[in-house]
Amino acid sequence: MVLVAIVCHVRMYREGLAAALAHDDRFEVALTAATAADAVDGIRTRQPDLALVDTATVDIGAAVHELRGAAPALPVVA
Repeated sequence: MVLVAIVCHVRMYREGLAAALAHDDRFEVALTAATAADAVDGIRTRQPDLALVDTATVDIGAAVHELRGAAPALPVVA
């Protein structure tokens, strides 16, 4: 099972993606967050296998850098 973190500032998109992934036994949503800063603590404690980040994030480069700072080996899909 792939443990996934979802980072998106639009709550409806975040919750919709989490709901869609909940129907697939290959995935488990570890956390959802509006910003990378909000996700950092959850990433450190839950240690997801993958982070899905909305490319509409205001500063996507900084967001990815922040997530990778919390978990250097974390694959980030934007």
